Amino acid sequence: MAKKKAVMGLTDNQPGAEESKQNLAKANLESLPEQLRRDLDITGTSLQEYLVSTFGIGAATNEVEWTLESGKKETFVEVKLSYEQVKMKPLLIFR
Repeated sequence: MAKKKAVMGLTDNQPGAEESKQNLAKANLESLPEQLRRDLDITGTSLQEYLVSTFGIGAATNEVEWTLESGKKETFVEVKLSYEQVKMKPLLIFR
């Protein structure tokens, strides 16, 4: 007779469960900007189009690409938000 393997999952009542969830969430957040860049490149969508369709942000007024000391390139987009957008919608901040 075949033996069944027990599958151990992380449950809320295990020691360290909350810390593990926080670490996983942090790792997911840190990978979001790169994943977004990749997906925008694959779909051919510009960052401005994405911001407008997802967050209702008006057209970007200025986009600047900086090369950081590490050699990594980052793009900063200046946008205008209404008071209601700031008050009611969460903002996505790219690192």
